[in-house]
Amino acid sequence: MSGVKNSLGTSPTSISGECREPKRTGTDWYFELADIQNGKVHVLPARIEARNAATISRYLQGRGTSITQALQTGNLLELEATPTLDRRKKLILDVTKISLRFSRTGPIYVRDQRTMQQLAHAGVPLCRLDRDRIHAPIGGAMKLLPATLRRVLVIGSEKSQGLADFKESVDRAQQSGDLDVQYQSVTWSRDSAPTDLASILAKCEADAFDLAVLVRGGGHWSDLHVFNDPSVALAVRNCPVPIATAVGHTTDVLMADRAADFSFTTPTAAGETIRREVVRRSMAREKPPAANIQSSAALFEAKRRRYEAQLQERDAALKVSRLKLSESQQATGYFENQLRECAASHTGDLILLAERRVQLLSILWFAATLGALMAYLIALPAVLESLGYGSAFVQSSLSIAGLLAAAALLRTTHRSRKAMRMPAEKPMKNPPASFNEWRHMARNVVTVRGLRRAIRHRPW
Repeated sequence: MSGVKNSLGTSPTSISGECREPKRTGTDWYFELADIQNGKVHVLPARIEARNAATISRYLQGRGTSITQALQTGNLLELEATPTLDRRKKLILDVTKISLRFSRTGPIYVRDQRTMQQLAHAGVPLCRLDRDRIHAPIGGAMKLLPATLRRVLVIGSEKSQGLADFKESVDRAQQSGDLDVQYQSVTWSRDSAPTDLASILAKCEADAFDLAVLVRGGGHWSDLHVFNDPSVALAVRNCPVPIATAVGHTTDVLMADRAADFSFTTPTAAGETIRREVVRRSMAREKPPAANIQSSAALFEAKRRRYEAQLQERDAALKVSRLKLSESQQATGYFENQLRECAASHTGDLILLAERRVQLLSILWFAATLGALMAYLIALPAVLESLGYGSAFVQSSLSIAGLLAAAALLRTTHRSRKAMRMPAEKPMKNPPASFNEWRHMARNVVTVRGLRRAIRHRPW
């Protein structure tokens, strides 16, 4: 990764590293490529634009995997990428290819997993190892503070913003004389930070401290790398006095946090929690006069009665609301029944109208058939005579054939009219999807078949 900056804007180059902080924004992917060199974390931001993401996704899916599986925190990736500058003129890698040879063997991920195993062997509770949300809220952390809270050792960088926030929160409790806070400076970015911290924590018991707090403000995850160091985590675990951490932001969960007795979301939250608990304990040690107790009891009783009166008023209002709701539900049910009845009556009228229409058309068809037959029988002798087939046998044969054809047609029409009120045996391939479609179909029925289909798919 060290030579990437020198190849800015050139053709794609091969590079490997551990995937960290992957996220998808629209159709683009963003992640960071990390590596550990000489004990320090080096990070390069990377992105996969939409056009490259589609190509990489097809390539990986064709080989039984996906881009989501490849871009997981801890995966060791082999990439082809072009170093370029983003909109803020900062170096970023434009990834064009991801090799299939990725696995969850990134050096940072493997180191963290080994640290977790070491902490488990050291007796760290499982609930602090297998969860991502272990930071205690202010109210919950107050219960975790030690029973004796007079001397507190705060370890942090002397000029850091996190330490300044902690001091601002805890300052009032310290000025009242109820709390003695001692500050020990440690520069977390130095290589000697783990050794310095271990030596400071080893002296906590001898110096009679009741609580030790590690403080560091927020920043990029690589800036908090020292708190994931195995030696730092084990030093925190082996601290002879209760120890808490207040490192980074709410979403940062580090190995030092897991090894500590409890952890805070931010340095400000740590200082505020300690201040509140010191004030609470100070007030508990001061016994109020009897008159104040009686006054407080009377005030409490007056509040209780007022709250009971308000509760009774709300119960009465709730009963009225429930009664109105019941009446509304009954009215709604009545109108729904009326609507169903009207709809059923309307569909019945449409079926009846369609039936009468089909009957009228059947009668007209019957009359037309008889008229055609009569015209056929009257015109037949003259036509045959003009054609030279005037024998009585030919005339009688054709007359009988015409009569039989008319009789068969009329019999078929009669049978269809008898089955007119029965629903069709088979459903339509594309039945009406709504009541309006069915009504349109019923209004346009002109055949017995169409009428039977309308009856079968009748909505009510």
